[in-house]
Amino acid sequence: MMKKCLLCFLILMQSIIFMSGCKDDIFPVSSYDYSNPLGDKGLMGQIKAEEIIDYLKTGNSEALKEMFCKVLRDREDFDEKIDDIMNFIDGEIISYRNSGGAGGRGSTWERIYPNIKDIETDKSIFYHIIVHLYIEDENPDKLGICSFKIGLESDDRKESIDEVIIRIE
Repeated sequence: MMKKCLLCFLILMQSIIFMSGCKDDIFPVSSYDYSNPLGDKGLMGQIKAEEIIDYLKTGNSEALKEMFCKVLRDREDFDEKIDDIMNFIDGEIISYRNSGGAGGRGSTWERIYPNIKDIETDKSIFYHIIVHLYIEDENPDKLGICSFKIGLESDDRKESIDEVIIRIE
C-alpha cells in the first residue's frame, strides 16, 4: 500500500513539473514583447537608428563618426565621406519610419541592421538609410558601423536615384 502511494505521488509530481515547466518554453506568452518582435537585436537596431537620425537632424558629425568602426575611421577619405553624408539630405528631417532592425551571426561576428525608411524633409524629398553594424567581431577594429548607405528615393519611392556609400571592403 505504501509503495502504491509513493508511486502515485511521484507520478503526480512528475506530471506537475512537466506541465508547469514546459509551458513557458513552448509558448513564452508572458515574456513575449509584441512591440519588439525581433527581440534584442531588433531593439538594438531601433536604438542605433534613433541615434543616427538624431545626429543627422542636429548636424552632429563628430558623434556620427564615433559610431563607425576603426577600420573606416582610419581611411583617408573618411571625413570627406561623413561630410557627404551630412550634406546629402536636402532640408530638415520632419518624419521617418524606424522599423527596428534585424541581426545576423557568423562564427566570428555578430551584426545588427538598423532600418530607417521614408525619411522625409521639409522640402518633400524622401531618403532611406541602410546600416550594417558589428556588435561582436574577432577583430575589434571592425566593431561599429561597417557599412552605411543613404539613398535618395525616386518619386514613387521604389528605387534609389542617388546615394552615398561608405563600407568595409
